[in-house]
Amino acid sequence: MTCIVDKQCCMPHTTVHFVFDLEAVQSERTHHIWDLAFQHVCTGKTFQRYVDPQLSVYPPPPDPTLFHVTSTFLQQQKAQPFSVVVQELLQWVHSFTGTHFVFMSHGCFVLDKPLLEFEFGRQQLIPPSNWYFFDTLPFFRSKYRKQPS
Repeated sequence: MTCIVDKQCCMPHTTVHFVFDLEAVQSERTHHIWDLAFQHVCTGKTFQRYVDPQLSVYPPPPDPTLFHVTSTFLQQQKAQPFSVVVQELLQWVHSFTGTHFVFMSHGCFVLDKPLLEFEFGRQQLIPPSNWYFFDTLPFFRSKYRKQPS
């Protein structure tokens, strides 16, 4: 069964849709999530948490116009380690009734999905097998050809 993700798709059935975004800091050769946000498409309910990557040094971002995350900022935001945040995220996602959970983001397959999977792996966890991902970037590129950036 296929449906366009809109309010009509919010009727009780087995698939639950979320839009999400992650922010990460690069340390050495790997990335660490420091902010994650999810929104349930049908209800608009949100889940947002700051994550403490527990790094000794937070390097400046590759572009000076981007936000420079620091340990002071994370402390002020009461950031928790990913091991704590992931348990809250799992509980929140599965509070919605469904058998399949679809997570959508712009550039999902380039950064968001691999980064989320990597963080799960760092905690010796496997993402639930009923979690699916959708990258909106190729969809919009094919749907809205030759549009300004």
